[in-house]
Amino acid sequence: MSRSELIDEMRRVLSDRSSQAEEAQLPREGLYTVTSAERTGHEPDRTGEGKPLQHRPLQTREELQRAYDELEKRVSRRTEQLAKTIDALQKEIYSRRETEKALRDSEERYALAAQGANDGIWDADLNTGDLYLSPRWKGMLGYEDGELPNDSSTWKSRIHPDDFEKVMEHRDAYLAGKIPFYQIEYRLRHRDGSYRWILTRGACLRDADGVPHRLAGSHTDTTERKVAEQKILRLNHLYAVLSETNKAIVRSGDRETLFSAVCQVAVDHGGFQMAWIGIHDPVTGRVNAVASAGFGSELLEQIRVTAYDEPEGRGLVGLAIRHGGYHYTNDFLSDPRTVPWQRQAEQYGLLSAAAVALKLDGEVVGILSLYAGERNFFDPQLIELIQEMAADISFALDRFKREHNHRQAQIELQRETAARLQAMEALREREQMLMQQSRLAAIGEMIGNIAHQWRQPLNTLGLYLQGLGVTWDMGGFDRQHAEETIRKSMQVIFHMSQTIDDFRYFFKPDKEKISFQVRELVAKTVSLIEGSYKDQHIDLRVTAEDDSTLVGYPNEYSQVLLNILSNARDALIERRVPAPRVAVRLFKENHKSVVTVTDNAGGIPEGIMNKIFDPYFTTKDPDKGTGVGLFISKTIIEKNMGGRLTVRNTGDGAEFRIEV
Repeated sequence: MSRSELIDEMRRVLSDRSSQAEEAQLPREGLYTVTSAERTGHEPDRTGEGKPLQHRPLQTREELQRAYDELEKRVSRRTEQLAKTIDALQKEIYSRRETEKALRDSEERYALAAQGANDGIWDADLNTGDLYLSPRWKGMLGYEDGELPNDSSTWKSRIHPDDFEKVMEHRDAYLAGKIPFYQIEYRLRHRDGSYRWILTRGACLRDADGVPHRLAGSHTDTTERKVAEQKILRLNHLYAVLSETNKAIVRSGDRETLFSAVCQVAVDHGGFQMAWIGIHDPVTGRVNAVASAGFGSELLEQIRVTAYDEPEGRGLVGLAIRHGGYHYTNDFLSDPRTVPWQRQAEQYGLLSAAAVALKLDGEVVGILSLYAGERNFFDPQLIELIQEMAADISFALDRFKREHNHRQAQIELQRETAARLQAMEALREREQMLMQQSRLAAIGEMIGNIAHQWRQPLNTLGLYLQGLGVTWDMGGFDRQHAEETIRKSMQVIFHMSQTIDDFRYFFKPDKEKISFQVRELVAKTVSLIEGSYKDQHIDLRVTAEDDSTLVGYPNEYSQVLLNILSNARDALIERRVPAPRVAVRLFKENHKSVVTVTDNAGGIPEGIMNKIFDPYFTTKDPDKGTGVGLFISKTIIEKNMGGRLTVRNTGDGAEFRIEV
């Protein structure tokens, strides 16, 4: 430091000390190390005004030396005091400079920190009511520095109405010492009318009595963080809605129950103010609300919504139905699409809305509409989850339809089954009746065969009896003749008895499948009818090339063969075929037993070939046939024994083929 700088600094320090002495009411002379007489060249008199200091001449050398020594001591003492004073002043100057530098550094750090943090600064004098608002504080709200006055009304008038009371209570509690920190988050109105989220932090200065007289702090714009938090919260809420919706889908057994549950879930878990589901009536074009929940549901009775291209159909709901997708608005009261319903929406505080189509089998049948009580509620991620929710509901609608169709099909199946059972019962009764008719017809046929079989034996018995009388008259009757006649008669009677047993066996019903020899059964059946063939001079020949064993119903099999042989005989008689003949052939083919019956009666007309196995179809006169024989025969072979009964025309007749 230069001498001049030191002197100036000493003057400033001494001036400050003089000021401090005056404030402390101390004598100025107490601050200096020289006396007043030495400083002015006067010494005070009794009046206090002082007079010039008188110097008397020194008398002796000793006095001069003493005076010199005294002066040297005084100068030395003053020099030492001056050095100490200068050292103290230098230390004080250094301390003040360090303090000022630290203060400047602190102010610079705070300014840089505030600038880096993009925070606004405010400073309130609680005694005068003055409020300082930094340019950044005003810039956060969209204003230049000079556009807003620095007073408390600038701040208070912009607090959100819902937050005002909370903010004032927090401020008063801090100033009253009830809470240790002043930190609160609330909303301030921006120049564009929107609200910004602000985090306020501050501290106050208090006097010796603890009364606050100054409150200062910072404003941090937390809108982006708050919006992100709200977005995450909404997404979490909607994930909860999706979960609850899936639970409702599992629990619900019909569409109405599901719709009511979904609307309630959206309000309870999704943070929506209102939710409703509408179904489109394709006849009237109206979208009728079938379920709703939340505050504002009653307005659905006051409005008209359609899917037509008209004002009431150009809103979110109508567009979603016509286009099969989704539509939403984050400012319901200003959106031109929602004009017909804005008055009612304002009454209920509905500020954002979305509508997404519900589908059944890929076709739009209705909508899910959701409303929020704040603007800018919906974003693409939220809409994506709402679409997923609508897809789940649409899947449930498809499931309900499938289940409904399944139930209807079951009901129809039950009805059809009951009808079929009734038809089968009627058919069974009819078949039994036809079987009985066929059996009765066969009995008639058998009675004729019995009569024919017994006619010759009876004639023989008659001749034997007549021979006994003639022999008696001629005198030739003796015991030997009698025994011979009895033996022959008994043979005839045994033959007749055997015939009865054969016919009785034929009419005995089969209760279960048994093994039987096809060759033996064919021979017995032919023996029952060959008598009537001989009477009509019909050549009946049997060729057995196989001796297969079948498991089935032998009597029914014999009845089939007897029906076919009887029909062949009747056809030959009716058509008066010269040299009539019937050939029965037994053989094996493809591991199956085959019996064919072939005649030469001219065959079956092609026009009726596909009808001869139908019940009650016959080409005979009413008194000669019932038309059930071949129908019963086909039933026995194909249903009861798992075989086949077919017919075809040969060169000169028809051939029936039995395969088992």
